[in-house]
Parts: sequence; structure tokens; C-alpha cells
Amino acid sequence: TRVIFTTAFKQYALDSYEVSALDFLLKPVRYQKFLEAVDKGKAWFAMKEAAEAAPSQEQSDSGSIFLKTDKVLQKVMLSDILYVEGMKDYALFHLASMEHPLMAHITMKAVEDMLPAGRFMRVHRSFVVALDKIDSVQPGLDIMIGKTLIHVSEAYRDSFSEYLKSRSFS
Repeated sequence: TRVIFTTAFKQYALDSYEVSALDFLLKPVRYQKFLEAVDKGKAWFAMKEAAEAAPSQEQSDSGSIFLKTDKVLQKVMLSDILYVEGMKDYALFHLASMEHPLMAHITMKAVEDMLPAGRFMRVHRSFVVALDKIDSVQPGLDIMIGKTLIHVSEAYRDSFSEYLKSRSFS
């Protein structure tokens, strides 16, 4: 609910701002001022509806993440990630644009939760892969990404097989 204060007493004008009123009309209300207040209200509701219909900030920023590496927050584009390799409480982010991976102090569970499920999949206790970066799948469910061979472990075999079935013609 939004409020347009209407009163005959000027001293209540400050009260209207404390409650974030859309406008303040002093009696006797001039018709033009009334129309301006109504237009302000319509504009506020139109902006609210547009904001609710638009993607959230989190969704619109989903093209990148920030990784803490050597006390610096490094922006990484999701489209640049080839795969993530876990090493205890650290993760190596292998990127298409970098020769050496970025190391971040983060668990694989946190990596898995942070990356969008439709674009990334955990295929091993120590590996999350970018699905669009898979070049081929070898017999025994070994994934090739560039020159790297990543084995799909038994624990993740069913979900990866389902993904392959949904994407293959054979």
C-alpha cells in the first residue's frame, strides 16, 4: 500500500516523508495537484510491476562469479570455465582464457551449489564440468575437455547418463 497524505495542516508534511508517502496534498486541494499525485502513484505501481517482471539482479548477473584468490576477488565468466577440480578445501578453476587454473579456498560442495545446474554438472567427487565444454565422451564414461580426460565416477554415473540420453540421438 502506498499513501498520499491529504490534510489541512502543514506540520504533518514531515510525517508524510517519515512513512515514505508518495505525495502530500494540502487542503484545499487544487485539482492539478491532485492529478499530479495520482500520476505519481500510477508511475510508482508501474515501476513496481516492471521490477517484479524483470529478472532479478542475481539472475542477470548469472554470467559471472567472483572467486577469492590470493586475497583478491577475481571475476570469472561462467562461459570461460572448462571444469573445476577439487583438492581438499581448495578448488582449481580451469579456464579457457588462462594457461594455469585459478585456485580458490572453497569446497566442491560450495562450487556445485554456486554454479548453475543447467550448465555445470558434478561428475566425480573431485570434478565439476561445464556441460557445453565437453568435446567427447569415451567408452566407460570418460569425458574429454580439450586434452583433459575426466572419469565419471560410479556415484555420478546415473545422472550423467541421463544427461547424455536427453542430448543424444543414438
